[in-house]
Formats: sequence, structure tokens, C-alpha cells
Amino acid sequence: MALSLRRPLSLPIPPWFLSLLILGSLATPGLTAESYRIVEVSGTVQVKRQGQGNAVPVSMGTALSLGDRLLAGQGSWAKILCDNAISIWRINAGEIKGVAYGCPRSVRIALRSSRSIEGFIGDVDATVPYALSPRKSAIRAVQPLLRWNPVPGATRYQVTLMGIDNNWSTETSETQVRYSGEIPLEEGLPYVIRVKTDTGVSAQQPSSLLFWRIDAETEATIAAAEAELDTQDLSPLGNLLARVELYRQFELFSEAIDLLNAWVTEETATPQTPDSATDPQADPPVPAVSVPAVSVQQLLGELHQTIGLNQLALDHYSQALALAQTQADLPGQAQAQWDRA
Repeated sequence: MALSLRRPLSLPIPPWFLSLLILGSLATPGLTAESYRIVEVSGTVQVKRQGQGNAVPVSMGTALSLGDRLLAGQGSWAKILCDNAISIWRINAGEIKGVAYGCPRSVRIALRSSRSIEGFIGDVDATVPYALSPRKSAIRAVQPLLRWNPVPGATRYQVTLMGIDNNWSTETSETQVRYSGEIPLEEGLPYVIRVKTDTGVSAQQPSSLLFWRIDAETEATIAAAEAELDTQDLSPLGNLLARVELYRQFELFSEAIDLLNAWVTEETATPQTPDSATDPQADPPVPAVSVPAVSVQQLLGELHQTIGLNQLALDHYSQALALAQTQADLPGQAQAQWDRA
């Protein structure tokens, strides 16, 4: 069953919104025709990429493509999320399988919406309050949190949420504000956040700020898919990685970013604890670093690049590279270098 996001546009459309929709006609970068991902792994599992000679180790979060082959060593196994972002299969010790081996052979569920948006980058000038979230994304919230780039020297911001037939405005000294919901967001219609500082500075590329609220039918489909993922025997991180892929399929990019950022915050807040109580000379606790952190930073880079925040994408790719170098993760280093380029 193919799913698509409905975009009812029967209301009169202002010319500035028409220009946004025209600019938004290009395909969203970062999404491939087939997307598979390692969501659990134990022991030594390798992937032989199509067209490449040597097999390399995988870790939680490793992205895979159709044509890749997996090799599970003795006592090893991995779980693979299929390209429908719901089905999961397991490769066991001693097996050599293609990444789609255990995925449904019937007509694939097309979770991606039929419409994607691409506009100007809009994040190259740190002196303007360009939108951070939601941005180039579908949303589920009826009262989304609106966030934008903090501008040096600005003390107050005039925030306007612009729709086809109505606007909502407020003023704040913060760099985020919760939409009141007093004017309900219409399903499928485009919205734009415009922010102006008390110094008279505003972002100039509104086409990069479009977002829309999904319809009730699509929201129910996402909820059913989330419930299905919860029935899988996955670790909390494995479940999170699967949800991120699900959200990407539905263009819930801002929500996917929020999930990953929450994981990073929790991960870095968990210290590696030398026993300073018995060893006064021990180094102070440092943030824990785990192998999946490389993949999480790469995912954050991909998602920010997809929504046109290229500087933030570069920052995350650089963090992925630094983590991969710390862990002597050669495949991770190669991928991060490629992403940065």
C-alpha cells in the first residue's frame, strides 16, 4: 500500500507561497531508493559493499544498501532494519546474506511521501535568525516548538508563523517559542516561520523554512508502525535507530533530529567513572563514548543536510570523524570523511 501526504490547496494562495512551492519542487537529498540499517549487532559481523573488494566490520547504526552482503562470524549475529522501516530480520553466526534477505518479498510499503522540499541553504550567515526547527519537515505536533538561530547583539525576537490564510505573531527574548495553537494548523498546508530581531535583522530565504502538519490517516499509520517496532526485541538504542528511519521515511526530519539529540545528551551526561573515592589522583569523570555514537553523529549530519542546515551537518560529520579516530574505527572514519567532503 503506497502512502502519501495529502496537500489540499483549494484555498486562495498568496503569490509568495506560490514561489515557495515552485522552489520546493526538487527532490530531498539524503534519501535513497533503498535504505537498510544495522540496529543490533553482537560479535564480529562484516559487510562487503557492492563493487568493493574487502569486507569491513559493522556496528549499530551502520547504513547498508541493496547489493551489500553481510558476513556473520562465529558466535556473532546482527539485526537488520528493512527499507520499509518496520521489518527486522536477523543474520546468525556463520551466515552470508544479502541485506534484503529477510525483508518482505511482496510489494514494498512506500512510506515516503510523494512531496519533498528543497530550497536555499539559509544557514551560512550566523548573523540572521534563520529557522532551525521545524524546517523542511512534516510535523505531528499541533503546538510545535519553533526554534531559530540566536543572533549576536539581539535581545528580543518578533516571531511570525505564516499560513495561507492566517498569521500568528508573538515576541520573546528567548530563541524558541511554543506555538499557542490558537489558530489550528491545517493538515497538509505549508507554513513558514519568520523571525526578526530587535536590531532589524531577519532571514531572507523563506523557501528553506517550509513545514507542514501531516494528516490524521498518516499519523495513524506512523503510530501503528511505532507500535510494531515496539514488539521487536530491540535495545533502547536499536529502537531509537529504527524510529529515526521511520521518521525519515515520512519526512519527520525535525522529530528525528530531536530523538537523536536527546540520545546524545543522555549519552554524554553518563560519565566514565574512575574510582576517585579510593584513588584521589584519578582523572575526573569524562563523557562516555560508545561505538554507536559515530553512527548517531553521522545520522545527525545527514538529517541536518537534508533540511538545508549544512553548517550544522558539517559539525556533526566532524564529530563523527573525531569519534571514529578515537575508536580506531576505520570504516567510520572513511564514511565521515566522505560526508564532510
